[in-house]
Amino acid sequence: MLSLVDVSKDPIHGANQTRLSFWRRIHDFFEINKETPAVRTESSIMHRWLTIQKDVNKYCSCYEAIERRNQSGATIQDMISEASEMYTGVDEEKKSFTLMHCWKRLKDEDKWKSKMIELAEQQKQAAKKKQKTNKESTSSNVEANNNDDLEEIVAPGSQERKRPMGQKQAKEARRGGDDACIVALDKMWDKKEVSDWERE
Repeated sequence: MLSLVDVSKDPIHGANQTRLSFWRRIHDFFEINKETPAVRTESSIMHRWLTIQKDVNKYCSCYEAIERRNQSGATIQDMISEASEMYTGVDEEKKSFTLMHCWKRLKDEDKWKSKMIELAEQQKQAAKKKQKTNKESTSSNVEANNNDDLEEIVAPGSQERKRPMGQKQAKEARRGGDDACIVALDKMWDKKEVSDWERE
């Protein structure tokens, strides 16, 4: 994992290398610096990195959620242990987070920070979409479960807020709506039939 960071930050080659050459350089680095007799191919190193990246991303999101709580008196170690518990709860197989050494190494890297910002934006967009669909489904469920016995309670002196007309509704209102289109088409069809009859 150390080699991946070092090779990716290489000022000579930087981003000007193909995927194959990048992973070949990482494999060479691994072979030179390995401390175990394990044999790994470029493909196995790449797949191991993908596993590390996925798990560390998941842990980072848990850690950021704990950090956003902004609990008074919570130390970094408290937040790390809470994030580890949250990770176990979120994981499909309920496994604990075992890549703490990777997270400690990656969390301060510029590339990792920019990736985390990108992921946070994606999560915000997904949360907005989820909120929007939840609001729509909740309102339809309320309408479906509406009982005759229940009456809506309105505060005295308040008026029910009405949503402003949307762009599509305004265009339809200007044209006369769908009914006006159907009437116009019917008139045109009648005229065509009359002219066809006169020709015959």
